[in-house]
Amino acid sequence: NCVVKSYIVTNAAESLGMPIKEFISDCGGCAEATNLCLVALARNETLSDGRSMNDLIEIIKEIEKNGDPLSPGDLAVNGRDLISEGIPAGRDIGRIMDLLFTEVLEDPSLNKREILLQKAMYFYNNNNFTAE
Repeated sequence: NCVVKSYIVTNAAESLGMPIKEFISDCGGCAEATNLCLVALARNETLSDGRSMNDLIEIIKEIEKNGDPLSPGDLAVNGRDLISEGIPAGRDIGRIMDLLFTEVLEDPSLNKREILLQKAMYFYNNNNFTAE
């Protein structure tokens, strides 16, 4: 299992071809991603652009230090908040949460309750969502 994950570190995430936050999330968090990079480092593996695993570890540490959201559970809102704003319960809630999470991954400063509720309503009103 560790060898498989190490392969993921050097191949799927090489050159940060996989968004680094997605990589961290897929690994299960910053500590796990760092550990996988350390395994790859011990095997003298590098990223395809020649950078060392230490470079990737430093990026992971910076993301952890900043407290950037790495999963939908890290958002400042949840499905219950969207329902309380008038969005009907159902699959649309999950779709909207995914859209919000994508936005926050790209710009962590958006992870504020009021901003996300406004965006959720915008998504709901402008993306042909229907109650199920």
